[in-house]
Amino acid sequence: MREVIQDCSAHRFEAVISAEVDGQTKRSKMKLCGTTGQSDSDWLRTLRDSAAKIAANQAMAKPMRDEMVKAINGEISMRTLLAVQPDTAPRAPGAKSGEFTLKPRGAPPGAARDNGLAAYSSLPPLPSPVSVAEETRQIASKPYVPPPPIVRPDLRLECFSTASVGEGPCVDFDRFTVIVVSARSRLEPGASLRFLRDGEQLAEVELGAMKKGQRRQVALPGPVCKGVNGGQLKIETMVVPKVAKAQAQIAESEGPYILRC
Repeated sequence: MREVIQDCSAHRFEAVISAEVDGQTKRSKMKLCGTTGQSDSDWLRTLRDSAAKIAANQAMAKPMRDEMVKAINGEISMRTLLAVQPDTAPRAPGAKSGEFTLKPRGAPPGAARDNGLAAYSSLPPLPSPVSVAEETRQIASKPYVPPPPIVRPDLRLECFSTASVGEGPCVDFDRFTVIVVSARSRLEPGASLRFLRDGEQLAEVELGAMKKGQRRQVALPGPVCKGVNGGQLKIETMVVPKVAKAQAQIAESEGPYILRC
């Protein structure tokens, strides 16, 4: 036994064993070593002998003995498989020693010839391709549904800034520009001004309902000038059609204006 422990250079097996003993989890490290010059078959006999001795050791708790024997038997099975496979499995032409290939399982007598797709489930066939002419005909056969009508608001936009005197037509914008919205007729709820810088929507301001002649001031939203020195500004007047679940549509578009931030 002293000789087995002292030499682990040839064969070695280590495992951490865990088992429930008297309601508590016990762990133990197991280590087995072979002898110098020991062959693989001798090492398998050593493992089997160790498993038999551990199983007969009544001084050790049975759950721990069972787990240790189970671990050793697993090592024996693995090494037996590795020892048998290179000799029994056919090798491909030119393969090196220790390499092997699996031979396909032969079909039972009378079975239909396998085309290599037997392991895959069948799918329904794809529909026939539709020609461009047929697709055009299908589109043309569907009735055209125009977008819901909108009532264009009668609004006038004027601007003033700290750099200008009084209100006037909107020519260019800076971060301090204020837009004066005047309603020339009654404005229904749902209208808004949408601000786009270089084609990118950055802000939208609700106007709400306005009476005829009412005026409302709208400061240039902060995101329009955030992080840039300037660009081109476009202002779109958005309204919602009087249809259930309708989306806002563009009623008017102003600009583009020069934007200096």
